Amino acid sequence: LLLGATDNDNLFQNNNVESHLDSLKNFGGNYIRNTMSDRDPGNIYAFAHTSQGKYDLDKWNNEYWQRFEKLLKLAEERDIIVQIEIWDRFDHSRDPWLTDPYNPKNNINYTYSEARLDSVYPLHPGNNKQPFFFTVPDLQNNEVLLKYQKAFVEKLLSISLNYGNVLYCIDNETSGVEEWATFWAGFIRDNSKKKDIYITQMWDDWDVKEPVHKRTLDHPERYGYIDISQNSKLPGRQNWDNAQYVLNYIKGNPRPVNSTKIYGSDRGSWLDRGITTEHAVQTFCRNILGGFASSRFHRPPSGLGLSRISVNCLMTIRKI
Repeated sequence: LLLGATDNDNLFQNNNVESHLDSLKNFGGNYIRNTMSDRDPGNIYAFAHTSQGKYDLDKWNNEYWQRFEKLLKLAEERDIIVQIEIWDRFDHSRDPWLTDPYNPKNNINYTYSEARLDSVYPLHPGNNKQPFFFTVPDLQNNEVLLKYQKAFVEKLLSISLNYGNVLYCIDNETSGVEEWATFWAGFIRDNSKKKDIYITQMWDDWDVKEPVHKRTLDHPERYGYIDISQNSKLPGRQNWDNAQYVLNYIKGNPRPVNSTKIYGSDRGSWLDRGITTEHAVQTFCRNILGGFASSRFHRPPSGLGLSRISVNCLMTIRKI
């Protein structure tokens, strides 16, 4: 049973990652989320700088990858499972796009016209207007940009496949199209050196009964587990009923059901919807009672993180 509560999504970017993992383990946690994200202040990017101050997408920033491997190693030593999210839509729109290495103005590798990209993407990424997420052959077949996306995933796998404590999630709460996810699920599996790995996709729609979730539920050959974190934005009875809908839907071919994010905090953004601290505690307990394979409190302020209340929940479930 995987239980977690951490203060950041991209723990590999943190300097205090070792002490945070020690605290988590001490309180009964054995599960973390790690987006490969780089948009927070103080984060570093995966690519090397040139002498002109731009990025070279053909060269790596070794520190970025060393931090990633350090996280996997520290977690493995503590019997902690790491659920990676490879792509995060929030890294490539609005303000983060202005400093993104994939933005043509910031690298030496391609122009706007060559990469079929624009200088600004001001809309919330949930609108799915960023061509970055349409590069695969069955969509825009953007070979210029896809080349570097493939190289990033290959580099990630060259490290992660050396560890047995890794789960793979393609995107963070995506509103993307199915072809994008299908391509990367296949690409990851084809490059997995025939290891038995677990892959999923996390869809953004809060209602797991909506057709978009069938892209995962109906394809056990592609997705070895299911993450329905967004279900935790629904309060009360609906939260329970919708989770049980998923578990009943797959009972003929059961797979682990995860919740790498449990929303809810009295400092959060959805108090008017009842997504409070109490909601987070109740959802954590409902998930475990209901048959989830994992449950993790989301980072503050949208979640409780590694706090007194979440720690009490972890220790209580472990005692039970």
